[in-house]
Amino acid sequence: MDSMEVDTTNCHGLRCFICGGPGTEMQKLSKVTQKGYQQLLSYSEIVDDAMLINRLHEDWNDGDDPKLKYHLDCRTELYHRSRSVSIAKRSGQDAQDQRSDRMKRRSVLSGPSTSSAGSSTFQTPSAHLVYRDVCILCNKSINVEMLVKYPNTARKLYRAPDNRFQDRLKRNLLETAVRRGDAWGVEVAGRLSGIIDLVAEEALYHLRCRSQFENPVTNSGVGRPTDEERQLLFEKLCKWMDEEVEHGVTSLAEIHMKMEELDPTEDKSLTYGRMYLKKKLQEHYEESLCFTLDEGGRFIVWLKDTTEAILRDYHQQVINPSQTMDDSALKDLIISTAIHLICGDLARVSLDTKQYPSVDSMTNTQSQLALIPDSLKQLLKAIVKTDEKVAMWGQNLLKAYRPRSGVMPSQLGLTIQLDHMFGSKWLIDRIHHLGYSESYVELHHYKYCYLNVKNGCGSMDQDTIITDEDGIDVVEHEEAEVDAVLSAEQPEEQEESGSG
Repeated sequence: MDSMEVDTTNCHGLRCFICGGPGTEMQKLSKVTQKGYQQLLSYSEIVDDAMLINRLHEDWNDGDDPKLKYHLDCRTELYHRSRSVSIAKRSGQDAQDQRSDRMKRRSVLSGPSTSSAGSSTFQTPSAHLVYRDVCILCNKSINVEMLVKYPNTARKLYRAPDNRFQDRLKRNLLETAVRRGDAWGVEVAGRLSGIIDLVAEEALYHLRCRSQFENPVTNSGVGRPTDEERQLLFEKLCKWMDEEVEHGVTSLAEIHMKMEELDPTEDKSLTYGRMYLKKKLQEHYEESLCFTLDEGGRFIVWLKDTTEAILRDYHQQVINPSQTMDDSALKDLIISTAIHLICGDLARVSLDTKQYPSVDSMTNTQSQLALIPDSLKQLLKAIVKTDEKVAMWGQNLLKAYRPRSGVMPSQLGLTIQLDHMFGSKWLIDRIHHLGYSESYVELHHYKYCYLNVKNGCGSMDQDTIITDEDGIDVVEHEEAEVDAVLSAEQPEEQEESGSG
């Protein structure tokens, strides 16, 4: 920094020789020293300010103690003006050099020049400093002419230091490029390897580029921070779903209620919202999870295993070199894989939840067999031999596996027949509890739908209406059936009917 004597007093009557303003408490005047005189004179000559040059010469020629004073801000502004003019002149010279280089290249390519000795030689074009107006880090061109109009932009640029520090700068940039190991590091290392002397090349770089290059920003902090307590609670919920709702059907509201039940906090602050819980479940289960909307607008959740995933897990466990499996363990693994395959097929069976089974499906064994997956049919045919038993047991297993996915034809037909023959609510519910028939409540729903269609109050599939030609015993008079459906039986009468 220039050595200068700062006048600490308020010099009334004296003014800055640059701007002509007086000295104030905020902007005090500084006296021009011998060293400062040379620098101020060079700045004035660069900006070609004749008034400043004359004042400096007159003050210096007096021979006495220099009397000129200046504001520090005015001197700094004069320096930046001279710097901008120097850069502009140099950029103009560069453009002229480029044009001369192109002309030389044309002359070289046009043909050889014959020397006095008769030998043909080629002229060597002058070398162009590639990184004189290009950042060595981002490789983007810099419009140096803009620096004249906007001097503050020059502060965002930094040229290579002198010879004492250029080696350290180059070494640090190369080490940073190796440490980064990304595409940007490879590009910068390639450019630096082609530059021998940063000062001679007048290498230029952005301060912002160097900061970003030496201090890479990681994306570890992007997104919502992970809450370990919430994550543990979500893992417990997924474990419950794998054990209790595996391959089954449930609603998103029930899963949300289960998460609130597992939440140990009093205010249930660890529980996710429903929509965010839906997103987390989709991320966790991926293709094994399906969402559908029912008539009430609720989200219904399906869990299923794909055949590829089951077989892939099986092969990974069989060929795992870290585990040695004996015959018993291998048998258990095969049985477990077969169970998963059958359950996956059961989960993919399409069932109608809006219509009751038709009368034909209640009595036709072949239509009932169409509901049973092939994998389950192969298992049941090895145990029971007749198609009727395969259809009956297959529907019972499908209903037990997916209790809320629909009504099985054989179970509904058996429930109607039991109600007509015995009229016992206890008997129907008991057989339903064992998994062979529908519940007494479901039977009442079916009867109400049947009567509404009979009375013209609703719509129902014509195949669902029971007639005398269907081979199923029905009451002879419709009035008796209406009385049987609408009559409210007393508990004592139900117990007597069940015991009888």
